[in-house]
Amino acid sequence: MNYRVLSFSIFLFLTLPYLGYVNASNKVSASYDLHTWEDLSDEEKSYAVQEWISKSSDRIRWSHNARMDFAKTAYHHASELGETSLKMAAMYCLAELYFNEALFDTALSYFDSIYEYAESLEDKRLKIEMYNYTGSIFRYKGNIFDALGLTYDAYRLAMEKGYYSLIALSANNLGVIYRNLGENKIAIGYYNEALEKGILAADTNQIITSYAGMGNFYWFEKDVQRALEYYQKAMQLARQSHDMQHIASLNNNIGNIYREREDYDTALFYYSTAYDLLEEVNVVGLKAVILRNIGLVHQRKGNYQQALNYVNQSLAIVTEVGITSFMRDNYFNLSQIYSAMGNIEESYRYLQLFTDYNQQIYNSQLLNRISYFNEKVTDAQRKEELYRFRLERNFFILIIVILFLVFLALFSILMFGRFKEKRKHIERLKSTLQDKVITEKALRQSEENYQTLIKTLNEGLIVLGQDNIIEFVNLKACKVLGATDKSQLIGKHFEKFMLTPDDEKLFLEKVELQKMGISDHYEIKMKNLAEDVMWANLSSAPILDENLRSKGCVALISDVTEKKKSEQTYSELTTSLNQKIKQLNCLYDITDISGAPGITFEDIMEKSLEIIPVGLKYSHDIGVQIVFDKKTYSSLNFRDTNWSYSVPIKVQKKKLGFIKVVYLEEKPIINKDPFHFSEKILLKNISEKFGQIIESKNLEKVLRENQDKLEEVQRIAKIGNWEKNLHSDDCVFSETFFDILDISPEKRKFYDYSKLLEIIHPDDKVVFLNFEKKLLKKDAENNITANYRIITHEGVIKHMFSSGKIIRNEKGERVNSVFTVQDITEQKYTQELQHHAEIALKTSEAKQQVLANMSYEMRTPITGIMGMVDFLFHSGLSKEQMELAETIKDSSIGLLNTINNILDLQRMEAGKFRLNKNVFSLSQLSDKISSLFAALTRSKEIQLDINIQKTIPKQIISDQTRLYQVITNLISIITENANKGRVKVEFKLENIVDNRAMFMVEVSNSLINLDTEAINTILNPSRVQDDFLLLKKDNLSVGLAISRKLVDMLEGSIGVEQDNEKGTVFYFTFFATLPSAEVIKEEKSLEVSPEKILGNIKGVKVLCVEDQKINQKVLALMLAHAQCNTIMANNGKEALELMDENDFDIVLLDMVMPVMDGLETLQMMKLKSKIYPPVIALSANVLDEDKDNYFAAGVNDFISKPINAAELYKKIDIWNGQYKKSKRQKTKK
Repeated sequence: MNYRVLSFSIFLFLTLPYLGYVNASNKVSASYDLHTWEDLSDEEKSYAVQEWISKSSDRIRWSHNARMDFAKTAYHHASELGETSLKMAAMYCLAELYFNEALFDTALSYFDSIYEYAESLEDKRLKIEMYNYTGSIFRYKGNIFDALGLTYDAYRLAMEKGYYSLIALSANNLGVIYRNLGENKIAIGYYNEALEKGILAADTNQIITSYAGMGNFYWFEKDVQRALEYYQKAMQLARQSHDMQHIASLNNNIGNIYREREDYDTALFYYSTAYDLLEEVNVVGLKAVILRNIGLVHQRKGNYQQALNYVNQSLAIVTEVGITSFMRDNYFNLSQIYSAMGNIEESYRYLQLFTDYNQQIYNSQLLNRISYFNEKVTDAQRKEELYRFRLERNFFILIIVILFLVFLALFSILMFGRFKEKRKHIERLKSTLQDKVITEKALRQSEENYQTLIKTLNEGLIVLGQDNIIEFVNLKACKVLGATDKSQLIGKHFEKFMLTPDDEKLFLEKVELQKMGISDHYEIKMKNLAEDVMWANLSSAPILDENLRSKGCVALISDVTEKKKSEQTYSELTTSLNQKIKQLNCLYDITDISGAPGITFEDIMEKSLEIIPVGLKYSHDIGVQIVFDKKTYSSLNFRDTNWSYSVPIKVQKKKLGFIKVVYLEEKPIINKDPFHFSEKILLKNISEKFGQIIESKNLEKVLRENQDKLEEVQRIAKIGNWEKNLHSDDCVFSETFFDILDISPEKRKFYDYSKLLEIIHPDDKVVFLNFEKKLLKKDAENNITANYRIITHEGVIKHMFSSGKIIRNEKGERVNSVFTVQDITEQKYTQELQHHAEIALKTSEAKQQVLANMSYEMRTPITGIMGMVDFLFHSGLSKEQMELAETIKDSSIGLLNTINNILDLQRMEAGKFRLNKNVFSLSQLSDKISSLFAALTRSKEIQLDINIQKTIPKQIISDQTRLYQVITNLISIITENANKGRVKVEFKLENIVDNRAMFMVEVSNSLINLDTEAINTILNPSRVQDDFLLLKKDNLSVGLAISRKLVDMLEGSIGVEQDNEKGTVFYFTFFATLPSAEVIKEEKSLEVSPEKILGNIKGVKVLCVEDQKINQKVLALMLAHAQCNTIMANNGKEALELMDENDFDIVLLDMVMPVMDGLETLQMMKLKSKIYPPVIALSANVLDEDKDNYFAAGVNDFISKPINAAELYKKIDIWNGQYKKSKRQKTKK
């Protein structure tokens, strides 16, 4: 505030010379910025404190919190320096800031200290400011007359000194006080005077305050336009001076204007602006007022919940700081809001709080007023007694002076020598006369002040002497007692105005208390001079003499007749309200029991017999009978009397019964009509409620049946549902919903929305919440769906499909959201399995392709190695060279077997492996096995024995190749882990049933002991591990895995065990079909010896189409050994050219070649000629699907690489014979 800044500036100006600040230079300011506090000189420290105080008092540039920090820092360092003047200046800033925060007790303690300091300095300006601040604190705390006395003293002192700015300050505060007292005309007078003095002093702050006060005056006079004009004048000045506190306050006042004009949005704009500005200045009282005003606007707009929020915030603030008048106003507003919301109980509770606080404030103000005036009366009496004392003393002195003058006249000659002494006596006399004049002037001034207070008093003032005789009354008291002149009351006994002897007795009892020095406050019935009955509010206090004895009393009297009438009306309304509440409770109780789960209609009737009397006036004397559906329900005390009333019970306008209520005893007051109208309405409402209950029960029955059907359908389909109230967030869940989510029965009763959120999968919680948000959008579709997961209390994850829709009431308002939930876990798992199956299929195909490529690339060099080794055997090798060659061949065979095993394993996993069964003998199989391991047995000290049980049939039908593969795998495993010993292979017949024989094969070595447990793990048919992963381990694991799968396909089983005699024993079983005699005969006829085959193919002309040179060389050697005529072609294109020039008997065609591959070559052969020689495909691609593709393209036969010479010769013999036969037949034709 400008006047405070001005006062503080003068205050500093007066004290600075003594503190040594006059010569402070700019270097001081820079010094305390660059150094620590301890480094500064005392002069620099004092200057720093001065700057902090200056910043703390500048509310234009600094926020409230910053100013508080500056003030506290200044106070702390000023205390350290021992500079009293600076300490008081900092304390002044702190007190002002605490005053703004409504911390009145803290602020008051500081102001008291500053007042004492001002007294010691005789600083009138500072004293006036302290009077004003202290008065404002008393005004906020409700001590209005204490505030009036202090502020009036400040005003009087400022007037005496001619301080215009402080006169304006005091006058503005007096305007506020008189406006609070309801004396608006006196208030506007002070506001005008404040404006006049503020303009003379050029005090912008006081001018703004005056304009705002005038605006408030016209606001209370309901002249809102003029109020707005003054507010706008004040706002213009406040903005020019950047005074945030005034701008905030004026925005609040302008908001009030627009609120009364019902322009609520504009009002809220001004209130919000005011509240935002308070973040800087932090005036707690104003903040509470703004929050309350925002709440009032929302109340008028019908936004009751928001209104409650803001008014409760305001109430919390004023309750914390203890501003009771603001608390009272907030309680009244809360009562109105709850009343508008229909919450009668809360409205009544807050109305009671408002009444209590209003009465408390009224009593406090009244006692404060009595105490104030009692002090004034006592002061006036003391001054009057002093005046009389001085008057008597002066009169006595005057007589003495006159006698002395007479004495001097008689003895003037004799007393001439004492002339000087006479002159001194005369001067004393003059002085005494001057004291008399001053005393009389003071008494007149006191009397004027006293009369002013009496005139402005809003209550009647009566002074009673001994025997309760009226000695003095003011005009207000005359008005209260019906007198037109004071003379009509003075001299009368006050107790004669009491209405009844009881009232007179009460008054006299109070008088006795006053004689003991006790003040009192009470209400009493009286009569005025016109004998009109009235209620009076009396507040009395004793008048004590110098011996503290009562010599009468002073009393304030006010007419509270209208108030008592209002209280009586309020009491009657309260009684009526209580009766209505009882009736509403009665209806509510009946409604409540009807909604109880499982309750029957008969139970409702029985309980209603106890409930209905509670809603009637004489509930203890009521009997009730209910007749419905030919059944009668009666209370225990029911009997027919003459004081009864009945109402029908109707269902769909059809009378099905009645309710009969009787008074058991005569009621004299209500004989004409024993039941009140409101009671009849209650009984009618109860009968209608019974009709509704019956309809509801019937409807519930139908709904329950439909619900049972729906729940059964939902249970079968695993569909549940739940419903959420959009206003209260309460949820209802179906039993099927609980079953789907595996919620235990004991948890279902207390299940709510928060519990549902807990089981939503953490990764899907956002999906679920967004699903709800989409549904709640105004433009959302009627049906929204979502997929998410839940985790049951047992930790099971379930997949849910949910849909939701909005339910609206008759007005189209959204009230509920309904959701269905379907457990789609099985469908989801099925989809995932299908997806995994597709991935597995693609993976298997990729593995197959990789293995096919690997097989192709490895078989080509193996073909050359094995072919060359075979010819080395016939080249006259030495024994040592022969062993080396056999080692190369064995290694090649082992590698080839490994490749075959891997390919077979992959084909089995892909489901593409098939058996090729034919007729063979086990002796032939054993010969092939012995031949395979002949080199091995020579290189190691191992003996291979193969025994075939004699009872075994000579010929069987099975897959010889696969049996050979299993047995050789097992022998390889044993021989790999031993360098010597005896390997024994035994074939046993287990049984024969209908030409199906079961065989047992055992492979053992007595000198080794393998880990049978680990081997059985691999051989276990229930294992689910991908066998293809065994490639990462070793050949043993791969061999065992392929053997297990082959044995499974042969319908047998495989295992391993440890025997003390035999050592490690592998065993497996397989089933084979026994061929018939015709089949055996046919097979024998097809048998051709190797020598005969070589003779048959001698001279055959063969076209060999092969791109690999090593393979060409191997084939050339093989065919040369058979004495075939061979021509080589490097690719298909060369082969076609050679066929044009030559006639070939056989074509050996490699299927994978550059320039032109085998399939393309075969296609071109067909196009060129309908007759072409047999084609035998050669390829390292050995998969069944590759073979099928070749045969589909038209090849006659297939030989896999590496090429076996015997197989090659046999197939050349077969197809050459057929080709020659067909050519002969065509020649004959």
